[in-house]
Amino acid sequence: MKILVDILGGDTAPKNMVEGAIMAMQQDPELTCVLVGDENYARPEIEKAGLLARTEFLHTTENIAFDEQPTQAVRRSNTSMMMAFDKLKSGDEYSAVVSAGSTGALLAGGVLKVGRIEGVSRPTLCPPMPTNKPGVKVILADAGANVDCKPIHLVHFALMTDAYSRLVLGVKSPRIALVNVGTEDTKGNELTNATFPVLKALHERGAINFVGNMEARDVLGGDFDAIICDGFVGNVLLKSLEGAIKIMGKKVKQVCTASIFAKIGALFLRKGLRKMKESLSEDATGGSPLLGTKKPVIKAHGNSSALAFKNAILVGATAARSNVNDAIKEALEKHKDLIAEMTTEKK
Repeated sequence: MKILVDILGGDTAPKNMVEGAIMAMQQDPELTCVLVGDENYARPEIEKAGLLARTEFLHTTENIAFDEQPTQAVRRSNTSMMMAFDKLKSGDEYSAVVSAGSTGALLAGGVLKVGRIEGVSRPTLCPPMPTNKPGVKVILADAGANVDCKPIHLVHFALMTDAYSRLVLGVKSPRIALVNVGTEDTKGNELTNATFPVLKALHERGAINFVGNMEARDVLGGDFDAIICDGFVGNVLLKSLEGAIKIMGKKVKQVCTASIFAKIGALFLRKGLRKMKESLSEDATGGSPLLGTKKPVIKAHGNSSALAFKNAILVGATAARSNVNDAIKEALEKHKDLIAEMTTEKK
């Protein structure tokens, strides 16, 4: 399996990207990484790790700036990200693209170069988030790829995250909820009120395990496997949680260093505190899939550590092996009549 790895995208490129690729190949013996970027930097590192036989190189020194307009970025075919997309599109030899570069460029490239799965109205960016329950993560769809949505988009997000949760994350019957301002069936705005009955109808058909509306305060409780919303709400929610977790970490540190007695107590708690920090770290989640493209596209965090980027590459490999795209296409085709009937008046 060949994974295309953009080693120039991200704040920590190319160092952490190359180190992450090395770690991924060391963990997965069936994996070949195609490093797209500065070969003069990458080749010596790969040779030092003894992985030249399982590594390919596509050389370029051109990268996409984070403030570059996505429509302009897509036209620059000599950048590491767009070269990776062009290769992914070119044939079955390549299985996925992983990049920590510009989110806007990645979304544009994924849609315009790789293309959408037949029947998908819009791809959705789905970061996994930690929860209060060990080993349980919740998928957020959408995290900002589509700030303005219609009911059909949210319905497709639900079907895609259901397939991803089952086939990639191994969740037997993913609990899918609609983000809202209350748990009652009639709560919400025009978008959620129009989407709710379609998701309920799909649940009654056995297509998804829709558990109803949920409130933002319950996102990390571990009672849901996927939560559905438009990209504006999702991005605000995600960044609010990231900010809250950072503040919580600082507050814990302040408490643990407030006095000599607190410092002594912290020594006894350090193992537990370390585990808590690791469970909330971006390193553990790896990358966010862009669900709905013809081949897997994985977005790693811009300031990814080598460990986080390694996990993002492994997410791409797992997604490619799972045939999740076939499951998405099948689900959309199977239920397209019901979805069309119930969303026609709501588009």
